[in-house]
Amino acid sequence: MLIVDPNAVTVGASGAIFGLMAAVIVIARGRGIEQVASQFGLFVVLNLVLTFSIPGISVGGHIGGLIGGGLAALLVIVVERRMSGRRGFVIELAGMVLLIAATFAAALAVA
Repeated sequence: MLIVDPNAVTVGASGAIFGLMAAVIVIARGRGIEQVASQFGLFVVLNLVLTFSIPGISVGGHIGGLIGGGLAALLVIVVERRMSGRRGFVIELAGMVLLIAATFAAALAVA
């Protein structure tokens, strides 16, 4: 997801790393582990300073990774809270995993 310039080409895994950092912060806060969330928050701020200060780095890719990772982690927290303690939780979780695996299998078959 390129926020700044949707037509720009972005390569590399740095956007994914930013997404993982955002996910760690959201999930840590959701589970009450504030120390981990604040440490990763500082790490994200330092990396954003580098992103904006060094020319040629994909700002849109990094910001898009942060937004995407944060939203995905928020979805994990919401689903986790709604499903926790329900009968059939394991079956529902297994169904979701199978659905995701089938999606990837179908995408690979098309490619």
